[in-house]
Amino acid sequence: MFRALRKAGFLLFGIGVYVVVRLAVEELPLAGQVVILALVYAPLGLLVYRLSKTPEETLAPVRRHGLGQPFMFVTGLWLAAIGWVSAFSFVLAERGIVDFQTRAGAAVTSTGQLADFYIWQSFAQIPGLSINDTLQWEVPLQYGGGAGFVLMAFKVLILIPLVPVLLAAWRVRRAPKPAPMPAADAATRAP
Repeated sequence: MFRALRKAGFLLFGIGVYVVVRLAVEELPLAGQVVILALVYAPLGLLVYRLSKTPEETLAPVRRHGLGQPFMFVTGLWLAAIGWVSAFSFVLAERGIVDFQTRAGAAVTSTGQLADFYIWQSFAQIPGLSINDTLQWEVPLQYGGGAGFVLMAFKVLILIPLVPVLLAAWRVRRAPKPAPMPAADAATRAP
């Protein structure tokens, strides 16, 4: 059980951030929303920055737990980012700064609707797979009134830095493994 939790820890972290930010933003007054968004953004932004600048060094502690861990790490980070940007967009939409609407033209009423939108946008960024078309998933929301700037910031600040991380994880996976030391050499080197 502990091993499964350790393997899923990064994923659970991302889900936890998503849930906490969502609940806080949907229930707290503006001052509380701002505090929660700022508190979550600081470590999340720093982590994304570090990953974009030094992906291999940042992932080094994660890799020792297996090749699947970098994937879980990136997925957890992506989920946390989806939670944060959805909450941020919700606060902006509540204040009339940006405009998000359902396809039917109704106002957005939850961060979950915005999360669906950002997940759709994330899948749209994966070249060659056409995930949204394959799943026949239409864009969940329409946007205007400055929301395009929020979407562009999401793509530039979150999605683009994840590419070097995925490439670093791929390079490590493809790197040749050091040859094991023959038993005779190991015995002569032992104290």
